[in-house]
Amino acid sequence: MAVFEPGLELSRAWIAATHGEVSRARAIALGVADRAEEAGQGTIAVAALHDVARLGDAPAVGSRLRRLASVMEGPLAPACAAHVEALAARDGARLDAAAASFAELGAGLLAAEAAAEAAAAHRLAGRKASMLASSARARLCLEGCEGAHTPALSGLGPQPLTPREREVAALACTGLRSATIAELLVLSTRTVETHLRRAYGKLGVSSRPELRSVLGSAPGRR
Repeated sequence: MAVFEPGLELSRAWIAATHGEVSRARAIALGVADRAEEAGQGTIAVAALHDVARLGDAPAVGSRLRRLASVMEGPLAPACAAHVEALAARDGARLDAAAASFAELGAGLLAAEAAAEAAAAHRLAGRKASMLASSARARLCLEGCEGAHTPALSGLGPQPLTPREREVAALACTGLRSATIAELLVLSTRTVETHLRRAYGKLGVSSRPELRSVLGSAPGRR
């Protein structure tokens, strides 16, 4: 296998997906995984199998990805395997955990996708608060991804925080009281509380500790 061929082939897969040829995209990625595994290139095989799952067929690659991850060093392969298993099971809590793992690794786009998938799973299960919180985490993780759009992100909601809501929420997460935040931002305490209330509603939280848990889950926010 040529040194740069796998990356080019996976790029072709994602280009095909953007044109609506998702089945073809998965076939390309699966072919890359097959050739990489035959050549002993486990890292490439894991990435390609993970792409198959990200393109909508997690059940087809879960066991194979778990087998590869069990013999590879480093945290990324096990994180990918755990994500795919959670995705196949449509398990919102495990997808949230996968998002947190990717965020810890600095993989913002993968974290955003897992969080968006968690939101979808929570929505199907009727867990509105969890859905809102996972959606918010996905949007936070996406901030450093330069407008990326993938199938997993297609149904993402709710609306993101406004700049002022984010500023107030970030200060609240540090433990500052509303009156102190108001002084710092030259606002009234009532206005600060209004921004916080709106942020709570968008993020699906009801307290500052919960707010901190959501805002602290995106890469670079710990």
